[in-house]
Amino acid sequence: MKKATIGIASICMLALAFPSLAAGPRNDTNGATSKMSNSIQQTPNTGGVAPADSGAARKQDPLDAAVAGMRKSKESAARVGSMKKVAFLKIVDVGNSGDKAAIGKATAENRDGIKALRDAIGANAALRGKLAEKSLKPEQVVAVKLNDDGSLTVYVDKST
Repeated sequence: MKKATIGIASICMLALAFPSLAAGPRNDTNGATSKMSNSIQQTPNTGGVAPADSGAARKQDPLDAAVAGMRKSKESAARVGSMKKVAFLKIVDVGNSGDKAAIGKATAENRDGIKALRDAIGANAALRGKLAEKSLKPEQVVAVKLNDDGSLTVYVDKST
């Protein structure tokens, strides 16, 4: 009876030890993994919402965004020309802003880029169609901003 009990106990211990034997020796013999995980700085999960003091959370003035877009209008023209479809279009009328002089100055300084942008919009049937749905013409566009979510913000001057 004593031998049977010892035999059963041995089999149980071997069965419990078998998974660790099958896995082989631990790779963390020098403790490098635990040291590395202790040195990693944890950042809170904000659920995709930018903190209030970040640049993404601060709202840019539409006039400033339009002027910045006018400065990049040559690059925007190339990107607009290659667009196959427009998922969502946001229209911002900067012609009604209080600073007509700033719009006029930025338009004059970036005349060639804005013309290239308008030509690219005119050649892009999908974008031209979306603008037509909003009763807008390519000649009214002064700048565009391609957003990370695939949408397009179009800055227009409806007073022209």
